[in-house]
Amino acid sequence: MKLPATLWIMIGLISLVKVVNAISSYLVEHKIEFLHTKANKLTGFLLFIGMMAIEQPYFILVAWVIACIALFAAIQEGHFIRSRQSS
Repeated sequence: MKLPATLWIMIGLISLVKVVNAISSYLVEHKIEFLHTKANKLTGFLLFIGMMAIEQPYFILVAWVIACIALFAAIQEGHFIRSRQSS
């Protein structure tokens, strides 16, 4: 499957944010924890549903929408993890 380079960069950015979240979680609670926020659950659901768009002409658009929501979810998760640190 060919994806645009910019989409691969977005996937890398999401991965980087998730790694930073895991490190932050470990530093705060001494365990790696990924929060099950509503945005993370929505991302998982959209990834599952988005599989139906593979090989369709609109697949890249669907992938971008899912990637944007995933990036938001990852940033939100990091915010929640770091908010607990300051409490």
